[in-house]
Amino acid sequence: MLIINKFMYAVRGLYSAFKMEKSFILHFAIEIPCIILGFILKINSTEWLILLLTISSLLTAELFNTSIEFLAKSNNRKYNELVEILLNISSGAVLVSIIFGVVIGIIIFSPYF
Repeated sequence: MLIINKFMYAVRGLYSAFKMEKSFILHFAIEIPCIILGFILKINSTEWLILLLTISSLLTAELFNTSIEFLAKSNNRKYNELVEILLNISSGAVLVSIIFGVVIGIIIFSPYF
Protein backbone atom coordinates (compact mmCIF):
# COMPACT_ATOMS: atom_id res chain seq x y z
CA MET A 1 0.00 0.00 0.00
CA LEU A 2 1.35 3.37 -0.99
CA ILE A 3 1.96 5.93 1.71
CA ILE A 4 -0.28 8.39 -0.15
CA ASN A 5 -3.17 5.93 0.23
CA LYS A 6 -2.59 5.72 3.98
CA PHE A 7 -2.53 9.50 4.16
CA MET A 8 -5.81 9.70 2.21
CA TYR A 9 -7.46 7.22 4.60
CA ALA A 10 -6.36 9.41 7.51
CA VAL A 11 -7.74 12.53 5.83
CA ARG A 12 -11.04 10.72 5.18
CA GLY A 13 -11.13 9.73 8.84
CA LEU A 14 -10.74 13.35 9.93
CA TYR A 15 -13.40 14.40 7.43
CA SER A 16 -15.75 11.75 8.83
CA ALA A 17 -15.12 12.98 12.37
CA PHE A 18 -15.95 16.55 11.37
CA LYS A 19 -18.99 15.44 9.41
CA MET A 20 -20.48 12.94 11.84
CA GLU A 21 -19.29 13.73 15.36
CA LYS A 22 -20.57 16.85 17.09
CA SER A 23 -18.22 16.37 20.05
CA PHE A 24 -15.18 16.56 17.77
CA ILE A 25 -16.46 19.76 16.18
CA LEU A 26 -17.16 21.22 19.63
CA HIS A 27 -13.66 20.43 20.89
CA PHE A 28 -12.14 21.86 17.75
CA ALA A 29 -14.27 25.02 18.03
CA ILE A 30 -13.21 25.53 21.65
CA GLU A 31 -9.53 25.11 20.81
CA ILE A 32 -9.49 27.72 18.02
CA PRO A 33 -9.94 30.62 20.50
CA CYS A 34 -7.09 29.18 22.60
CA ILE A 35 -4.80 29.34 19.58
CA ILE A 36 -5.95 32.88 18.76
CA LEU A 37 -5.40 33.88 22.40
CA GLY A 38 -1.89 32.45 22.19
CA PHE A 39 -1.15 34.74 19.25
CA ILE A 40 -2.71 37.77 20.92
CA LEU A 41 -0.82 37.23 24.19
CA LYS A 42 2.40 36.27 22.37
CA ILE A 43 3.01 33.17 24.47
CA ASN A 44 6.54 31.81 24.30
CA SER A 45 7.70 28.77 22.33
CA THR A 46 7.57 26.42 25.33
CA GLU A 47 4.00 27.50 26.05
CA TRP A 48 3.12 26.97 22.37
CA LEU A 49 4.59 23.49 22.49
CA ILE A 50 2.61 22.57 25.59
CA LEU A 51 -0.59 24.16 24.24
CA LEU A 52 -0.37 22.37 20.89
CA LEU A 53 0.48 19.03 22.51
CA THR A 54 -2.50 19.46 24.83
CA ILE A 55 -4.82 20.29 21.96
CA SER A 56 -3.57 17.36 19.88
CA SER A 57 -3.97 14.94 22.80
CA LEU A 58 -7.55 16.09 23.36
CA LEU A 59 -8.47 15.76 19.69
CA THR A 60 -6.74 12.37 19.54
CA ALA A 61 -8.66 11.16 22.60
CA GLU A 62 -11.91 12.30 20.99
CA LEU A 63 -11.03 10.52 17.72
CA PHE A 64 -10.30 7.28 19.58
CA ASN A 65 -13.50 7.65 21.59
CA THR A 66 -15.50 8.22 18.42
CA SER A 67 -13.98 5.21 16.67
CA ILE A 68 -14.66 3.01 19.71
CA GLU A 69 -18.28 4.24 19.80
CA PHE A 70 -18.79 3.43 16.09
CA LEU A 71 -17.17 0.03 16.45
CA ALA A 72 -19.23 -0.87 19.52
CA LYS A 73 -22.48 0.25 17.93
CA SER A 74 -21.76 -1.54 14.64
CA ASN A 75 -21.18 -4.95 16.22
CA ASN A 76 -24.35 -5.37 18.18
CA ARG A 77 -27.44 -3.27 18.80
CA LYS A 78 -28.42 -5.27 21.91
CA TYR A 79 -27.39 -4.11 25.36
CA ASN A 80 -24.05 -5.51 26.41
CA GLU A 81 -22.55 -4.67 29.80
CA LEU A 82 -18.98 -5.00 28.53
CA VAL A 83 -19.70 -2.63 25.64
CA GLU A 84 -21.18 -0.14 28.10
CA ILE A 85 -18.03 -0.35 30.25
CA LEU A 86 -15.86 0.08 27.15
CA LEU A 87 -17.81 3.17 26.07
CA ASN A 88 -17.68 4.64 29.58
CA ILE A 89 -13.92 4.12 29.80
CA SER A 90 -13.30 5.74 26.42
CA SER A 91 -15.51 8.69 27.41
CA GLY A 92 -13.57 8.88 30.67
CA ALA A 93 -10.34 9.21 28.69
CA VAL A 94 -11.79 12.23 26.90
CA LEU A 95 -12.88 13.71 30.24
CA VAL A 96 -9.37 13.32 31.65
CA SER A 97 -7.99 15.10 28.56
CA ILE A 98 -10.49 17.91 29.00
CA ILE A 99 -9.75 18.38 32.71
CA PHE A 100 -6.01 18.47 32.19
CA GLY A 101 -6.44 20.68 29.12
CA VAL A 102 -8.33 23.24 31.18
CA VAL A 103 -5.70 23.11 33.93
CA ILE A 104 -2.89 23.51 31.41
CA GLY A 105 -4.75 26.38 29.72
CA ILE A 106 -5.12 28.15 33.07
CA ILE A 107 -1.43 27.65 33.86
CA ILE A 108 -0.37 28.99 30.46
CA PHE A 109 -2.75 31.94 30.14
CA SER A 110 -3.27 33.16 33.73
CA PRO A 111 0.11 34.96 34.04
CA TYR A 112 -0.91 37.18 31.11
CA PHE A 113 -3.95 38.54 32.94
